[in-house]
Amino acid sequence: MVKLLVVLIVALVAFDPVSAADATITIELGGLRQAKAVLTITESEYVAKVLMLPAQCFDSTTNSRLNREKARELALQALAKHLSNKEAVEFTVSGVQIEKVGVEGKFYTLNLRLPRKGVSVVPDGKKPAVKQGEDRLAFTSELFTRKRDYLNTLDTLMGVVTFDVQEADEKAGESFSRAIAEIEERGIKNLENLRKEIKNDLLLLSFEQEELNDVLSKQKIKMLGQFKEAVKKKATKEKTP
Repeated sequence: MVKLLVVLIVALVAFDPVSAADATITIELGGLRQAKAVLTITESEYVAKVLMLPAQCFDSTTNSRLNREKARELALQALAKHLSNKEAVEFTVSGVQIEKVGVEGKFYTLNLRLPRKGVSVVPDGKKPAVKQGEDRLAFTSELFTRKRDYLNTLDTLMGVVTFDVQEADEKAGESFSRAIAEIEERGIKNLENLRKEIKNDLLLLSFEQEELNDVLSKQKIKMLGQFKEAVKKKATKEKTP
């Protein structure tokens, strides 16, 4: 066990080109968000500042949630790109803290801190379960295609709906019904706004637009079914003595 730990530490140091002194590195990520990260490395931690073009086509609350999630993922991708040094390497990270978010000109910014001791290499051929509070990551250029960005946006929107429905379940009677109606209205509007963004993106190929619209339609059906199931479940729960 000790020998394995030593191997992992040595492997991590080997993959980190900057391990002895403080340094600041700019990592161009590109993609639909024209993202870049400024990675500051010290003996004890990594600090990543991400700048990206924000999502702006949704309501303010959804935009805020979405941009925070996207920027967090980009910060971790920047770290993975730096550590992997063009090798196919998977990492587990823990202790991620978002320090602040903001705006610089047309860019959304997010600062993320991560202790160096919170980063470990996943051994080849092994896939240990991800523990609570951990992230599993590996740099992938596929993340920065326009199509993947839209799919990730859709996944986040659906996650927001699921979270909001779970929160609404704590309410009773008319408050619950009103909350579900508001979530449904917002969810449908967000999906339609995303569909417009896809339609107006002239850099997407026609078959990519068709595939994205097909996924959007299926997710809309799934979302409406989720609302129906939540209402049915709530009604049964409230009838139970």
